[in-house]
Amino acid sequence: MDAILFFPLHGLDNSRNSFLVAGSSSEEILKIFLRTGLKPEFPGNGQEFLLRAVKRGNIEMANYFWELGAELNKDWGLETCFSDPMPDYDGICCQFADSLTEYQNPNMAPLLLEKIDVDKIIERKDLRAMQFVMQGAAAGGYEDLLRRLLVVDWPEKYTTDSDAWLQHLSLCLSKAVDNGLISIVQLLLENGANADGVRLSFIEEMLPVNIFPIVRAIRQENIEMVELLLENDANPNPPEMLFLNNAFGECTSKSGTSDTMLQIIQLLVDRDCLAGPRSNAQSVLTSQSVKGGEKVFDIVRCHIGAELAPENSDHQRALFNAARLGEKGIMKRFFDARLDPNIVQHSGHSLLLIAAESDQCPVETLESTVSFILDHGANIDAKNPETGMTSLLTLCSLNSSTGFLCTWSDPAEAKKRATKLLLKKGADPFIVCSANEFPLAKVARQDEPDMVKIFLEHFKQEDTPFKKIKNMIEEAMSVSPNAETRKNLCRFYWPRVYPTSPR
Repeated sequence: MDAILFFPLHGLDNSRNSFLVAGSSSEEILKIFLRTGLKPEFPGNGQEFLLRAVKRGNIEMANYFWELGAELNKDWGLETCFSDPMPDYDGICCQFADSLTEYQNPNMAPLLLEKIDVDKIIERKDLRAMQFVMQGAAAGGYEDLLRRLLVVDWPEKYTTDSDAWLQHLSLCLSKAVDNGLISIVQLLLENGANADGVRLSFIEEMLPVNIFPIVRAIRQENIEMVELLLENDANPNPPEMLFLNNAFGECTSKSGTSDTMLQIIQLLVDRDCLAGPRSNAQSVLTSQSVKGGEKVFDIVRCHIGAELAPENSDHQRALFNAARLGEKGIMKRFFDARLDPNIVQHSGHSLLLIAAESDQCPVETLESTVSFILDHGANIDAKNPETGMTSLLTLCSLNSSTGFLCTWSDPAEAKKRATKLLLKKGADPFIVCSANEFPLAKVARQDEPDMVKIFLEHFKQEDTPFKKIKNMIEEAMSVSPNAETRKNLCRFYWPRVYPTSPR
């Protein structure tokens, strides 16, 4: 470290000396410079170096740069929905907001706030600076500061449209909800903020992050916040949700529903707002409720008031969901209501196959789920009436290199696991498809050597007579494009065709 002292003292260009290059990023190096008493001149106003310290949340470094005269008062080209009556606003207000939102450095906020002249902002009607200070106050729980800014009566005059100020308040509300600040949210609601947060069309680029406040509150399992938002007319099923969860969807987005989440679901039930007004909204409730487990499923069933029926497509879809999630208690309710355990999806997947290939429940529960379905009358070799294929044939027809119906992170591994499970449970590998092709030939044709090995190992373990599988092996060798696969098949085949004579 002593070598560092050589550079700032020996003729380097001041704008690129070691202090400005290293001192702004390393606290240890900064302390070395502090001991020397060095006070270099900043290029420009030193904003670059001060901003770096602020973003890192390094209070000591930021203070040092301030003492050296660095400033945060430059407009970085940030666009705002408000007009700009005073163009030379103080950029430190933006950093105050960002320290509590984007950078998540709350310890830096009090220091930044000390540098903000709130009276000057109000006096000069600096709306853009005020906007950032309010966002920081809302996110950080600075209630007194927020109240002080909310009593100002001029902001509406400088907005570009009639409700821009209310949209800004709604943005502040979303930030307060994120941090669970009940009193701040209540204050903003009293001053006109929308309990649904910012309108998506207000700032289009917010779409990826504009999770509605009630969904944010549910995600935090903050039942008090959820109640407050609902009491202030928050819509748990806003039409702009697009691909985002509505309130009930968020409640059932994770396995294992907590007691708090059950209370939130009951709040939605009590207000009859589990689903929105869309034509298919009610129809998906039963299927969606499966994700929450047995208790949620029963709450929703009781709320809807409909008996489970074998011919109901919504109930059939819910049964497939239960199989995928390994919810045996829910499946039993369907089987007791006489839903067919041999039911097949439009995709051609049977209930057994959905359970065996699932990626949405622990691997260790897959076998018990498949066994449960078999115990309730499923035929493991039942054929799809449209394709004529069994579950094993359907699985072997799927090309794991191009992905499966489910969103597996490793589809090839999932396919192998499901194949082993179906074979273990008694699936017949000798049933052919309508094209007279065996399951083994299908995986050989698709260049899946690991799948071929699974079948060969199965035949060894079951001590299957060679004459029964001879034609199947020959077919697989003839269609496989993979030399390694053909070699493995030959190693299995030839010793059985020409067994070595004992000496």
